[in-house]
Formats: sequence, structure tokens, C-alpha cells
Amino acid sequence: MEKPNLTTSQWIDKGFWALITGAVWLAVVLMSSMNQSISDMGKDISKLNQKLAVLVFTTNNQNESLNDHENRLRVLERKP
Repeated sequence: MEKPNLTTSQWIDKGFWALITGAVWLAVVLMSSMNQSISDMGKDISKLNQKLAVLVFTTNNQNESLNDHENRLRVLERKP
């Protein structure tokens, strides 16, 4: 089998095609990785929202309890 004699412009052409192919492959890999990261962040944000909902609910209940205690103390302070 005989080696083909490539001219300089053919070498440059093949080099550019190799660069373009590599860049497209790298872009696909990076997009796939970013897609997975975004999916993971979505799951983490969902978990965080659930925990914050519990925190807000607990804080709201504590606020109601404090208001109740405050009202009871005010009643006791008014008694002679």
C-alpha cells in the first residue's frame, strides 16, 4: 500500500477538520456534564425548599406560642 502524498493545504484542511471534530465532541461532553449538574442542583434546591418550609412552619408556630405567653403575662401583670 502506498502512502498518499498530501500537500500542505491538505494537511491544514485535515488538521482543521480534526480541530472542529474535537471541539464539537468537547462541547457535547461539556453540555452533558452541565445538564447533569443542573439536574443535581434542581434536586438539591427541592430538598432545600422542603427544609425551609419546615423551618418557616416551626418559626410560625413558635411566634404564635410567644404571642400567647405574652398575652398571659400581660393578664397576670394586670392582676392586683
